[in-house]
Amino acid sequence: MTKRILVIGGGIAGPVTALALRRAGFEPVVFEAYDRSADEAGRS
Repeated sequence: MTKRILVIGGGIAGPVTALALRRAGFEPVVFEAYDRSADEAGRS
């Protein structure tokens, strides 16, 4: 039985954590507040 773990946000650390958890045998699910990156934030 695979254990599911929720990763809530975390910027770049969220997906990196999820990758590490998958390698450790878990099933990570990542939830992020925004559907795209903030690269364009503050630009006019």
